[in-house]
Amino acid sequence: GAHENPKYANLFRSRPVRFVLPLRTHRSSSNLVTLGGTEASAYYTSAGNVRVIPEILCNMGCETPRINYPARLGKKYRYFYSISADVDLEHPGTVIDSVKLYNKVLEVRNPNQSKPLNPRKQILPSLN
Repeated sequence: GAHENPKYANLFRSRPVRFVLPLRTHRSSSNLVTLGGTEASAYYTSAGNVRVIPEILCNMGCETPRINYPARLGKKYRYFYSISADVDLEHPGTVIDSVKLYNKVLEVRNPNQSKPLNPRKQILPSLN
């Protein structure tokens, strides 16, 4: 556990990421991702496979919610709610009010406010 192993927190240093998968590819040494507004990339390897590299959405471990597929599949969404998965924070389990996906802004709740978020509001639709 965390108290016995000083490297425990590093074992759980995950970050939320977004993959962009190129649907039409051609042999090239350049980035296969042509979608704007993303830092994700994809390249052909020397073995002929496509290596996909995600973009990091925020620099805090997130226990990300399951996307509500029946309501959100194929639709744009702007942010998600979570709690922090970083066990070595001053306040482990910090509530993350939102991670805005379009500009990767992280909003963290004041640790003194312990009211949990409504789990039915996992993913909200774009207002655009």
